[in-house]
Amino acid sequence: MKQIMTPLVLAVGLLTGAITGRAQNPAATALEDPAHQELRTIKEAMVKAFNARDYAGFLRYLHPNVVATWQNSEVARHPEGVEAFMRKMSEGDSKVVERVQADLKVDELTSLYQDKNTGIAFGTVDQDFEFASGKHLQLTSRWTATFVKENGHWLLVAFHVSANIFDNPIITLAVKKTALGVGVGSALIGLLAGWMLGRLRKAKALSPS
Repeated sequence: MKQIMTPLVLAVGLLTGAITGRAQNPAATALEDPAHQELRTIKEAMVKAFNARDYAGFLRYLHPNVVATWQNSEVARHPEGVEAFMRKMSEGDSKVVERVQADLKVDELTSLYQDKNTGIAFGTVDQDFEFASGKHLQLTSRWTATFVKENGHWLLVAFHVSANIFDNPIITLAVKKTALGVGVGSALIGLLAGWMLGRLRKAKALSPS
């Protein structure tokens, strides 16, 4: 199976980057920094664009010097690099993903730094993939993202999305394929050995004593 990192798949990691969690009560809402609602609005717009495969709508929130690391360890630089990765994974004869939908969650409110002009967030992203091969896969990944505020606008400058290398559907599928290959290989070797043994016994029986 081709590496996933669906750009989409992985692009999703970006989206999540800036998002902040909702306040738990009215008092908390009143004290919450306005930056968090600004970031929520951007998150909702990016997720909507990502799930609709609206590249322009998604890329508009990326910093010119953005760097993205996907689940397959591929790194994309600048908005054009991110777009190229996403298109490569979802378009053309060699595409990997036919469709992907993402559900993003954050662990806590975005941490604000640099006079509240830099935000770092992290959480999980649940992705539902339909591959070009027709197979479906649900994958949960972790993400970390950094946004910066320039000229009054929040832009995604860095994100990293990764899956559990020890326990995920892709690993499970690979193990099953390996086990199947070993089983088939062992069966073929057993049949070949049996055939050769039969030939040797027949030859011995026909040879003069």
